[in-house]
Formats: sequence, structure tokens, C-alpha cells
Amino acid sequence: MNLQQLRYVIEVERTGSITQAAENLFMGQPNLSKAIRELEREIGMDIFHRSSRGIDLTEKGRIFLSHAKNVLSQIQLMQDLGKTEDQENLRFSLSAPRCCYIAYACAAWFSSLDEDPQLELRFRETDAAGAANDLLEGRFSLGVLRYPSWQEPYTQLWMQEKGLSSQLIWEFDHVLLLHRDHPLAGERSIDPAQLSEYREILYGDRSSPFGPAMPADASVSELEHLSAEHHRPLLLYDRGSLFQTLAEDRRSFMWISPSPAELLEPLGLVQRPCSHRLPFYRDVLAYDMNRFLSALEKDFLNQLQHSVHLAQAAILR
Repeated sequence: MNLQQLRYVIEVERTGSITQAAENLFMGQPNLSKAIRELEREIGMDIFHRSSRGIDLTEKGRIFLSHAKNVLSQIQLMQDLGKTEDQENLRFSLSAPRCCYIAYACAAWFSSLDEDPQLELRFRETDAAGAANDLLEGRFSLGVLRYPSWQEPYTQLWMQEKGLSSQLIWEFDHVLLLHRDHPLAGERSIDPAQLSEYREILYGDRSSPFGPAMPADASVSELEHLSAEHHRPLLLYDRGSLFQTLAEDRRSFMWISPSPAELLEPLGLVQRPCSHRLPFYRDVLAYDMNRFLSALEKDFLNQLQHSVHLAQAAILR
């Protein structure tokens, strides 16, 4: 058994597909399948159950994966012990849900940094579960975890079990994102009944690792239960497509966390509060509890809080 084999099975479990995992690992599918079979023979059990419907973890495989993730996490911590403070301040990696105010903060912060050729910066936008997995599996040092307020007990327990510390970034109510020429854009506050004749945009892969999703955080499976009186939502998977759709289809809308006006106004977009109050949400910055934030990471956190202030001010306009 070796560390590379552990990384293989973790990637297969993460993607739920040997084909996709092989693509992500830049290797051939037959070679990946062979490596996993060899590992299963070595440990004397099946990690995955294979069927015509795909691949799933066996009961023992689920336990094995939990240990494998812990092993890789501990190895990363041991490797980090040898890094100097200067080295720590040359590396930054963040995985976060698709969110305008976070992307705005990253863009502003990246542009403010010195042009050090040794500086390594990585930022990934994904869904809530993807950000959590990126953090737990050691691909990113920081993760933004988003969850509705009612999930607070489950989230805190989950982070404790996973060995994570966290800092609160923001508590917020969702607002509606519209094109400035949308029929409802002139309203100061929108009633939910006014939305029934317009199409909602959703991120198609949004999910929560902490418990059931809420209406503003719906998964694709939940969409089957929508009323026939409403338009079926449009599922998108990146913010670029979202902005382009809102520019072209000026009768669509989306629920978002409040965002800086400096980002939305050049795109012809506005945000409006709604009289129906969904549970407020929390964004927290999470990281391994056995480490401290570096000076570089603390500097980013300051930029992130500045972005929050800009987003809050935009709602008050």
C-alpha cells in the first residue's frame, strides 16, 4: 500500500466515477482500475461495489476511506512542520462556494500582492460539498463553508469531528439578483408572489454536506417537487453563464448573497431584498485545527471583510 493508491481511491470516491477520477488524475482508466484492484487484493477486501449503475463504497470501504483521508491529512501536517514562515507566506489556496463577494475579494486581493515569482495562489469556486471535500482531502488549505442558520448545531459537530477550526465571515439574508431592466427591478422590496411569472436560475450542483438543503440551496432532485404554476428553473454551473443569462433573459432572477455594487453595476445587474425571509445563512472560513493562519491568509481575511462591508453598503442604497 502506498500514498498514491490512497489518493486514487479518495478521488474515485469524491467523483463517484472511475472515468472522471482517471481524467482528474491525468491517467488512463484501465491503469486506475488496476491500481485500485491491486490495493483491494492487498488489504483483502473490496473498497468499492461495482455495478451497471456505477460505483459505490462498500461498508468497510467507507471506513477505509475515512482512515485514508486522516492518513493523508496527518502526512500533510508533518510536511508542513518543515516549512519556514517565509514559505508559509508564499502559498495560498482557497476553495469556496460560487459567490460574488468572495470572488470580488479574491480578484482585488490578488491584484494588490507583490509580484513575487515564488508566490503560489489558488482559488477554486465549487458547490458547498465540493469546498468541504477540497479542505478535508488536503487539496486546499482554506475552505468557505456556507450553511443556513438552522444547521448550526450539525455544522459545528461536523467540523469538530473533522478536526476543523473556523472563523465567522458573515451572516446574511439572501437577496434577489435581477437585470436592471427586469420588470421588478424598480421595486424597493419584492413580494414572493411577484416572482411566480419569472424564471429562477439555480446552480445545478449546489449541495450541503451538513444536512438537508433549504429552498434557496436546492439540489437538482428537489426541483421535481416544484409547483406546476411556476416556470421550471434554469440550472447553470458557473457565474459567467449566470451573468450572461441575466443580461439576455431580462425576466429571470436568482437568489444570491449580497454583493458589492462595484461588481454588479458594470454588468447591468441590481440586487433587491424580498419581503419573504428565508433562514439567514452563515459563511465561515474553515481550516485544520492543528495549524494557525499565516500572515498571507490573515491579509486575505482582511480583504474578505472589506468585501463584506461593500456588499452590506450596496443593500442599503
